[in-house]
Amino acid sequence: TEKEMSIDKVNFQINGNPIAVEGKIRGFIPFFFQPKKKGFVNLSIHSPRLDVATLLKPKEARKTANGSEKNKNNTKKIDELIQLLIDKVEFSIDLKVDELLKGAFRGQNLTGKISLLSNQLKAQKVKMDTDGGTIKLGIRMSDLHLPTNHVSLHCEVNDADIKKIFNSFGNFRQKLIKAENVSGKISAKVDLSADIDDEFKIDTLTLKGGIELRIKNGKIMNFAPLVNMSTFIFKRRDFEEVGFAEISIRSSVFRSFLEIERMEIQSTVLSLFLEGRYSFTDSTNLSVQIPLSNLKRRNKNYKPEN
Repeated sequence: TEKEMSIDKVNFQINGNPIAVEGKIRGFIPFFFQPKKKGFVNLSIHSPRLDVATLLKPKEARKTANGSEKNKNNTKKIDELIQLLIDKVEFSIDLKVDELLKGAFRGQNLTGKISLLSNQLKAQKVKMDTDGGTIKLGIRMSDLHLPTNHVSLHCEVNDADIKKIFNSFGNFRQKLIKAENVSGKISAKVDLSADIDDEFKIDTLTLKGGIELRIKNGKIMNFAPLVNMSTFIFKRRDFEEVGFAEISIRSSVFRSFLEIERMEIQSTVLSLFLEGRYSFTDSTNLSVQIPLSNLKRRNKNYKPEN
């Protein structure tokens, strides 16, 4: 009708991902004939399986007989339409994904609400099960009309399996410590903000926020740097499997630095305290305090406590 367009169900695929859409669009016809008026889109989107990697494929350049000038004109028209939608349409989308994939990462039962209003994109009450725990997520992206957007992120992780997380994220692209070296449960709260460009690259000069981590029943097994310690210090202690009391980490992020508050690490072989600055570039400055009480040997049944 003139006032409303009702979508009972639309099924389609995006790069092999099945999508089902239903909902209502108010002001549908007036929007196209009288674009000064606003449109309102309320949709429910469901996918039984969504592979994020296929959605992020780079666009292939299309060649035309008229050359690049025609492509430029088409791109300009698309940009103008997108800007018109951002300015004149309010989106409210309820999202449900049964299985979310990204490489080795697996998430289940994803639900959330996405809204687009006044040059702001929000993802609220996003929740899913993964790696034996749950993740809650909130994202806000502002200044959509600009080439650089400000993004703020709030994330909570509850009782996720550390070993599964390392597997899911490919050991975070480092070779020092791998999934087979760790075990335990991790919970975290992360609040970060930064500016990103249209290729989703982070401007590290604008990065700031805070991170809280809590690790329960943590263990490090067959970790070469620890095992090698036994060749020159505490030679009679078992560094091949080291258990830890609960580890609590509070840190703040500023640009390329991670400022770590003084933290206590109690293990089956020794105890220490750590604080200082960890740099993602080249200026790490950490202080490690090792109490003399470590000279007293801990037996195999010792249970570390903070």
